[in-house]
Amino acid sequence: MTNDQAIAEHALSSDLAQIDPAHDSLGHAPFAKSLANSIVHFAPHNGIVIGIYAPWGAGKTTLLNFVKYFLSHAPDDQQPLIVDFNPWWFSGQDDLARLFFSELFSALGKDKRFERLGEKVAAYANLLGAVPIYGGALKAAAELAKPGEKGISQLKNEVTEELSKQKKKILIVIDDIDRLTAEETRQLFRVVKAVANFPNVIYLLAFDRNIAAKALDSIHSGDGNVYLEKIVQVPFELPMPDTLSLETMLSDGLNVILDAGGHNPAESGLFDLGYWLNVYRDGIRHFIKTPRDVVRLINTLSVTYSGVQGEVNAVDFIAVETLRVFVPTVYEIIRSNAEMFTGTTVSEYAKKDFAAFHENWFKDAEPKHKEAIKQLVRRLFPKTLAAWHPNPAIDSGGNWRRQRSIAHPEVFPTYFRLAPPTGSLSNTVVLGLIKNLSDATQFEETLLNLQKNIRPDGISHAREFLSRLDDYIDEISVERIGVILLGLFDAGDRLMAAEPETVKFLDLGMRLQIVRTTHFLLQRIDKAQRFGLLREAIKATSSYGIVAEAVAQIGKDFGKYGSPIREWEQEVTLEQLTELEKLADEKIRSNIKIDDFHNELSLPWILKIWAAIGSPEEVSQWLQRTVAGDEGLLKVLVAFLNRSSSQSSASPVVKHFYRIAPYRLKPFIEPESVKNRVENLATRDDLTEEQRRAVLQFLQELEDQNEGINIENAMYQARQTVFNRYNASSLWSGDD
Repeated sequence: MTNDQAIAEHALSSDLAQIDPAHDSLGHAPFAKSLANSIVHFAPHNGIVIGIYAPWGAGKTTLLNFVKYFLSHAPDDQQPLIVDFNPWWFSGQDDLARLFFSELFSALGKDKRFERLGEKVAAYANLLGAVPIYGGALKAAAELAKPGEKGISQLKNEVTEELSKQKKKILIVIDDIDRLTAEETRQLFRVVKAVANFPNVIYLLAFDRNIAAKALDSIHSGDGNVYLEKIVQVPFELPMPDTLSLETMLSDGLNVILDAGGHNPAESGLFDLGYWLNVYRDGIRHFIKTPRDVVRLINTLSVTYSGVQGEVNAVDFIAVETLRVFVPTVYEIIRSNAEMFTGTTVSEYAKKDFAAFHENWFKDAEPKHKEAIKQLVRRLFPKTLAAWHPNPAIDSGGNWRRQRSIAHPEVFPTYFRLAPPTGSLSNTVVLGLIKNLSDATQFEETLLNLQKNIRPDGISHAREFLSRLDDYIDEISVERIGVILLGLFDAGDRLMAAEPETVKFLDLGMRLQIVRTTHFLLQRIDKAQRFGLLREAIKATSSYGIVAEAVAQIGKDFGKYGSPIREWEQEVTLEQLTELEKLADEKIRSNIKIDDFHNELSLPWILKIWAAIGSPEEVSQWLQRTVAGDEGLLKVLVAFLNRSSSQSSASPVVKHFYRIAPYRLKPFIEPESVKNRVENLATRDDLTEEQRRAVLQFLQELEDQNEGINIENAMYQARQTVFNRYNASSLWSGDD
C-alpha cells in the first residue's frame, strides 16, 4: 500500500466506521460476535427488537458492521436476510414509513424464496397507508389490498403465516435513529411497533436512548422511556471505549498521516515524544472522548497536514488543529492575533493590555473546555504565561524557528495558510541544502543560485537560507566549517552587491547576516583554531568587501569603531586581530575597483574600514585617482548614494528617500573640490536616472550643509546611533 493509499484509507468521513473486526480498536468485536451468534440461533416466535444504546460517536455503527460481518461468515443456511435501513438518509422526506417498506420490499424481491411474502408485505403496507415504491413483477402486489376486500388483521395474519413458513430469518438493521427530527423519530417507531411481532423477524436498532426518549415523550404522557420499553425487548448499553482504546485509535491514525510522503517529523526534529506527551496530556486528551472525536481529528489532519509537512512542528500542528476542530472560536482568536501569542516577551508598557486581552477571550470560552484550552495555549505559546502568572519562566525561544514552533513569529503564518509562505524556502529544501554542503565551491554556487530568487518582501532566498542556516550550525561537522566559511567569503561580495541594504532596525540585511553566520560558524570550533581558519579563508578568497566587514566586526569586540569592549565575544587575540587587519588591508588594496560598487555594496563603509585597518592616506589616494575622470566621479557619487524607504499603516504606499551626505566623503576628499565638476555633470543629457539623482542630491546636500541646514546629517546620525546600539547588543545574541 502506498502512503497516499494509506492516508486515503484513514481519511474517513466523520461517520464511516470500522468494518472488519480484525481492525477493532474499540473492543466491540467480542460483543458483536456474541450478538451475531445469538441472532443465528434465536428463533423468535413473535419477532424481537434488540436495542443498542450509546451516545453519539461511541461506535454504534462499528458494532453493527461487526455483527453483519460475523453473520456473513456463518453457514449459508443460518445466515439471515439482512435489510439495512438508515432513516437518516431519507431525513426531511415526507413519509419514512413508506420509505421503510420500500427498502424492505426491495430486499425481499431479491430472493425468490420471499417473493410471495413480498406481495403480502406490499399489500399490508398499502393498507397501513405506507404504499412502498416498487416496480417489475411485484408491481401488482398493491392491488391485493383494495379497500373493503381485506382488513389489516387478515393481511397481517397472512404475512405472519408466510413468515412462519420461512426457514431464513430476516434481520432489519436500523442505524442513526438519533439523528432524525423528533417527528421523524416518532414516525419510525410507530412503523417498528406495527411490524415488530412478526415471526422470524429481528430488529437491530442503534441510537442514543436519551435523544430518542425525548423525541417520544409526546407519545406516552411525557415519558418516552416507557414507550421505548414497550418496543425494545432486548436493550444493551454499549460501553464507552476505554481511554487506552481511544489513544490507540488516535495513535494509529496519526502514525499513518505523519509518516506519509517519506518525511518522518521525528527524524527532522519536528516531533519530540516528550513534548507530545505533555501537550496531549494537558489539552488534546480532554477533547478525545469518543471514537467520533478521534475520526474528526484524524480526518482534518489527513487533509491539512500534507500541505505543511516538514514546515511545521508536528506536535504544535496537531494541537492547533485540535483547537480548530473542537473550539473553532479559540482557533480564530489565535489566528487573528499573532502578536498576542507569538514571541517571548511582553514589554512593560504593554503588560496591562496584554493581560486584558487574554482575560477577555478566555472568559468567553466554553466552561467545560476552559482548563484544557488554557493548558494547550500555554504549551503552544509560552509568552501567554505572562497573562496568568506574575513572574513566569519563559523559554528564550532560541530554537523555536529550527523546531518550526508555532510560537515563532516567522513560522506562525504557515500554520494558518496550510502551505509554506509564498516565495519562501521550504524547511525541507533548507535541510536538503544543508545536508548536501560538501565543499567551498558548491556552497558558493548554492548561495549565488539562491540569490536569483527573490521573495515578495524583497529578501532573497540566499539571505533567507543563511538566516535559517544559523539554526542548524550545531549540526555542521567541525571538518566542514572551513570549506563553508570559504564558500561564504567567495560569494559574499556578490551577495551584498545584489541585495539592497535595509533600513529596518530589526532586519540585519545581507551584509550583517553574512557576518552573523560567520560568527556562528567560528563558534563551532575551538578558539585556538579560529585564527588559522580565518587567515586561510581570507587569503584564499577573491572577495574583499566581506573580508573587511568580517574583520571589522571582530575589531568591534576589542572596542574599535566606537563599540564597547566585549571580551567574551572576542574570536581571536589582539595580536591575531592585527594580523587579520593587515591581510584585509592587502586584500582590499589589491582588489578594490570602483566598478564593483553599487549603492548596495556600501563604498563609504568599505572605505571607512579600509582607513581604520590600513592607511587613511592610501584610501584618500585611491579615491583621488578614482574621481580624476568624470566617469569615475559619477561612479563614486552613485556608490555614495543611499536609498531609504518608509511605510506605515496610515500610509501603506512605500516612499523612497535618497541621500548623499557630503561629510562622509570629507575624510578622503574635500566635497567642495569637486563641486564645479559635479555642476557641469548636472548639465549633461546622457546621464542615467540613477546618475542624475546622485549628482543633484550631492549638490543639494552640499548647499544645505553650507547653509547650516544639516537635517539629513542629524537624521542619519540618529539612525546610525540606534542601529549601532542594536548591532552591539544583539548581533551575536543568537536570538531569532
